Amino acid sequence: MQPGARIVVKNGRELILTLCELTGCGNMWRGIEVEEGGALAMKAYNYLADAQYAVYAHAAAPEPVPYIAVEGNTFAGNFVGIYMGGPGKVDAFIAGNGFYGAESLLPPFAGQSAAPQGLPEQNGYSLAGIYVDEARTPFSYPQNIFSGLASGIVLLNTSGIVSRSSFDGMNAHMDAYPDYSFAGCGLCRQSETGGMLAAVDNNFSNCDWGMANGGGALAAT
Repeated sequence: MQPGARIVVKNGRELILTLCELTGCGNMWRGIEVEEGGALAMKAYNYLADAQYAVYAHAAAPEPVPYIAVEGNTFAGNFVGIYMGGPGKVDAFIAGNGFYGAESLLPPFAGQSAAPQGLPEQNGYSLAGIYVDEARTPFSYPQNIFSGLASGIVLLNTSGIVSRSSFDGMNAHMDAYPDYSFAGCGLCRQSETGGMLAAVDNNFSNCDWGMANGGGALAAT
């Protein structure tokens, strides 16, 4: 993928990926962008690397994203693996994937900016595996692996169920993002609207924080 290139899934369209490898060419690429009313199915054994947002879903009202089904894939060396931003609704199931940081990301593409998403600018290393900002549908995240990232899963004003997942090495590159509130955190949720985080049978190692939950209920087993 050329620097800054993206794949766009339009309203009423569906993209299905199986056995695909998408990587950057010299610089970061933008990623796969699912617009309102679009749908994405990444069936298995896909490999996405070197993207600013490997998958970016617009969870916007009033037209929801019918579904994001991401199962059995590898995300490596992306600034953010999966980003979903609202406010709005998206039916998402994210299971059995691996999200891995890189020792150093490719250089940013010309004009690359994380300011519209309120995130820190890319500073050499992967920021997060999954980042969800104000999506009005509870998410299920079973059996995912997060390794070598500045943060694993971040949920803002979003409820979620995270089970049988592992979070390792979230402290490896946390110093690259000193002003990032979730640096070093495996599973983080922050909400001003209540809601709940359910965490079942997860493993945490080499994280500054394993779990952090503010502004809602927590059920951890």
